Amino acid sequence: MVRFLRDFNSLSCDGFSGNLKMGVVIREKDKEGLNRVKVRFPDENIESMPASVSSSFAGFDKKGKSGSVIIPQNGEEVIVGFLDGDINRPVILGSLYTPINKPPMNIYDSKNQNSMMFQFQNGLKIQIDTKPKSQKVSITTEGGHSVILDDTNKKESVQISNKDSDTLFKIDLAKGEITLKAKSKISFSAGNSTMTIDKSGGVKVQSGQGKFDVNVQSSTIKAKSNFVAQAGAKAEIKGNANAVLQSSGQTVVKGAIAQIN
Repeated sequence: MVRFLRDFNSLSCDGFSGNLKMGVVIREKDKEGLNRVKVRFPDENIESMPASVSSSFAGFDKKGKSGSVIIPQNGEEVIVGFLDGDINRPVILGSLYTPINKPPMNIYDSKNQNSMMFQFQNGLKIQIDTKPKSQKVSITTEGGHSVILDDTNKKESVQISNKDSDTLFKIDLAKGEITLKAKSKISFSAGNSTMTIDKSGGVKVQSGQGKFDVNVQSSTIKAKSNFVAQAGAKAEIKGNANAVLQSSGQTVVKGAIAQIN
């Protein structure tokens, strides 16, 4: 039978008053909404009153809109203190690693000596590397998708990619280049206008009401097979210097009225 701290008087709890204790978290819904958890002390077979969790930031906001929320999980080993030595006022000061529950990263590995990490049970990982001139922040999901902010000297970049890197968006800040890559399709849209690049259907630009203007110093359009230019109203091809219409085969000029001057 598990006993509760409130069942003990001060004489039988001298081992708790004024001491730090190690325990195992038991998550139960906190009726007061304070994210408190209970702690079981295996050596004494005792379960605590709901314990507050120490936080690095608990903002003063009556509407609960500020502060940090990092709550230990079920079965996590924690260190517990008692306010004013009162066994009925437990506070969780932090979590502890053990030979069974080992850290997800070894800081004595040379590549991790300047790193900090948050690794969650579902595989989500946030890693911060603070080495001078090689600072990096990366977020990696359980599926291997990632967001990486890399401030390595002369290699600065921002990248979002899937696990296979066949779909990605990368800004190379050092070179001033942007790469957008997709396995199947890339789409851009603004209002009623769209541009789609499809692996099987080529490139399509569509604008329901606006215009499509191209204004460059020089332009070349080549088609390996057919090339069609069509206008619902007026079509005009004009060269201020020279204009050449040429075909290695038959050339046909048609119109209700055709004028060649």
